[in-house]
Amino acid sequence: MCIKLIGVARGSVRELLEDYGDYLRQHGLNTWTANDERTLQTRAYCIKNDDPGEFVDKCRERSDETVANIMLTQIRQMDSMLAKLLRKIEADFIAEGGIKEAMSKARRGNRGY
Repeated sequence: MCIKLIGVARGSVRELLEDYGDYLRQHGLNTWTANDERTLQTRAYCIKNDDPGEFVDKCRERSDETVANIMLTQIRQMDSMLAKLLRKIEADFIAEGGIKEAMSKARRGNRGY
């Protein structure tokens, strides 16, 4: 079940990524590349700061283009984290099995065989 939910979350994140990309394209605004200095600065800032209030205040001071690109950067980071989590959960599932296997093992252990 957890694997499915993480997949659903990734799908939602990717839809949001497309929405922000569409916004930038429809308004003739630039999209930052992964190696753009502003993208790298955004990543570095987000690593060190996690106060939502401060983040919102800073976004109010910036242009729509900048805010949309900041969101794209964060969404890409979130997608990457979800992908890593999904790979780990899948590996754990393959190695250890799922809830049904764990319940069956617990029942057999309780019964003494």
